[in-house]
Amino acid sequence: ALAGRGLRRSLDGGRTWEGSTGLPAGPVVSLEAGTGPRGRLLAALPGSGIFASRDRGRSWRPVRTGLTALTVRALAASPSVPGLVYAATDRGAFFVSRDGGTSWQRRDPDPAPPAGLRTLAVDPKDGLVVYVGSAAAGVFRSSDGGRSWRAANDGLACGPACLDIRRLSADPRSPGTVWAATGGGVFVTRDGGEKWRRAADGLPVRDALAVLPDAHIPGRAWAALNGRGVAAVQLAGARSLRLHRGRFEVRTAWRNPADDQGGALKPEALSETGGVFSLPGLR
Repeated sequence: ALAGRGLRRSLDGGRTWEGSTGLPAGPVVSLEAGTGPRGRLLAALPGSGIFASRDRGRSWRPVRTGLTALTVRALAASPSVPGLVYAATDRGAFFVSRDGGTSWQRRDPDPAPPAGLRTLAVDPKDGLVVYVGSAAAGVFRSSDGGRSWRAANDGLACGPACLDIRRLSADPRSPGTVWAATGGGVFVTRDGGEKWRRAADGLPVRDALAVLPDAHIPGRAWAALNGRGVAAVQLAGARSLRLHRGRFEVRTAWRNPADDQGGALKPEALSETGGVFSLPGLR
């Protein structure tokens, strides 16, 4: 779980939690399991760079070789190429690692994606196909591992809110299918960003903060809505799930790297109640 002052981990499905060592004070904004040795994790802390753990998050150490900018906001590992990891900063810098995050190489593409980068996603079959989402300019796509980029915003047509990309998530079972949580709702592309369409109408709010494809049901994703909990989004419609009697705000979603049968949804801002929710229990 990403806490406001660091990171906590659970080894029993969220029943108990413990802290970790080696991370500086501050928020962990991105956590990536990668495809390297089991137990290896990468964490991004804006202003402090990237940290690696080899013991499932118990202890951490900085990995900054070649990392010339420390305001990292997003990490994404290639599911198909072991050791290949990408990183992006809020000022538009883009880095690639081919050794699981031990060392980094900066890419200076022309044209380059804009500043304000927030989120990354990698195609599940082609490690060179990368998507990046920005705070105000929408989605950009690279087909050569970040050496060049082009805008991929066709269909994100509800004004500035739809170009405010909070989270991109590639469907691990469907190459070319990417979900986007935006300030204007949840969108999906099935052709690698050539065309986006609104995934569902009928959500209680359109302000989406995170989205995660369902591991079991094609065409369904879980969307975190600003102040309104979690909705199961089906391409044919949407239904809102009331998960807790108290008010909570889900900020992010991620797939459990040790469990390919599900994932987890994590509320970051809670009132009096809340917690960590597991997708298998929300069916």
